[in-house]
Amino acid sequence: MFDQIKAELCSWWGGDRDAANAAWASTNDLKKLLEKTPEDVIRVTSGLATQHHDTPKERVWMEFFITCPIFVERQFDKYRMTVQFQQFVTEFFQAPFGRDGITQNELSGRYRTIPERPYEMPDDVARIMAKAFPYMMGISQESMAAGVKTDYARMLQMQYDWYETELKKLREAEKSHHITNAEYKRAREVLRGVLGTAYLTDMRIVLNMNALEHIINQRIDKHAQPESQMLAVRLLQAVEQAQVAPNLVAEMAKENGWNDRRNEIFGYNLKNELPGEADVPPVPN
Repeated sequence: MFDQIKAELCSWWGGDRDAANAAWASTNDLKKLLEKTPEDVIRVTSGLATQHHDTPKERVWMEFFITCPIFVERQFDKYRMTVQFQQFVTEFFQAPFGRDGITQNELSGRYRTIPERPYEMPDDVARIMAKAFPYMMGISQESMAAGVKTDYARMLQMQYDWYETELKKLREAEKSHHITNAEYKRAREVLRGVLGTAYLTDMRIVLNMNALEHIINQRIDKHAQPESQMLAVRLLQAVEQAQVAPNLVAEMAKENGWNDRRNEIFGYNLKNELPGEADVPPVPN
């Protein structure tokens, strides 16, 4: 469930001083930059967060390896591929959004068999499903929720069993030279569609701190899908644990209210008895 969602920081470039140097570039020459103290760096990076000075944040880059449900990955595609529109009275302004600062690669169902990694039905969804059938007399909501989760898992297993069975037939046909390897791959890339989006995928994403701030702001929001909220928390945790631009990240978390939202998200998990989160302590305000 939520513990199936992971974000691992593979590498990063730049830090607090790089962001501060970028901010100082408009008012200081190189000699003055070299004379700046650690205290100066803290002061300036704190201001970058509170004053929303974004371009210096683009001097810090991170590379993540993410495992998440396909439906969450599709939400991340928005930052790479879409164009946003703003309307003011009758005029429209169009500009690239996010994609200029993000590089993303995902597990390909065209070039490999999709792994058997279904995303389990979350406990809260099972309870919602159980509450929707109050007329089932004599059956507790707990039993109904367990039954719903079992049915859901069985449906996903049926999908994957059909997918794997057909691929096995195709592999045997290729081995016996009834079809070519190109034909096998052509069929496989279409058959993956039966799996839908309730399976885990892997993606490698490279982005700068400005883009990461924007993604976390949108996906940690209480209106975002819970799985997206958890991925936003995982990204934030990975950056904090690695001490990537620690002062800048801490000030961004404070300015954007990330710590409060993180505590709310983990409180939600504890309340709904989701596994894998109970041992994660809340972050102090």
